[in-house]
Amino acid sequence: MATKKSPNILVIIACSQRKNDEPAPAKDLYRGTLFRFAREYAETCGYDYRILSAKYGLLCPDDLIEPYNQRISTSADVARLQQLVIPAASALLPQYDKIILIGGAMYRKVMAPLMEDPEKFEVITDSRGIGGILQTLRRRIEAGK
Repeated sequence: MATKKSPNILVIIACSQRKNDEPAPAKDLYRGTLFRFAREYAETCGYDYRILSAKYGLLCPDDLIEPYNQRISTSADVARLQQLVIPAASALLPQYDKIILIGGAMYRKVMAPLMEDPEKFEVITDSRGIGGILQTLRRRIEAGK
């Protein structure tokens, strides 16, 4: 197990469309490639992480949840999810020096009200899409080992 390098970083990872068919802890339910790499990055570097679920809001990795099929595709979806996420995330912010968000454009819109301070928030994104994000995560995982 990796030595904890910084207890003051929180990684927020967007959920994935691919999921297991049975209830499971949130960290084990999501099966998408980006989710798996983001989880590995957070765990390898010893960072705390939460999962931004399109249905449940902000989850702890060990929260037991049911599989679901829900997306964030409209501004109404963003607004609904912000009502769940913003209070929970706001309560976490003072505990961390830096927040790293890994997720697509709709997840960034959900978190936008909290991301005004560029010193506190980092979004891992890449103009090449998921492939570029995965490359960034691979480099960070290797650096964190």
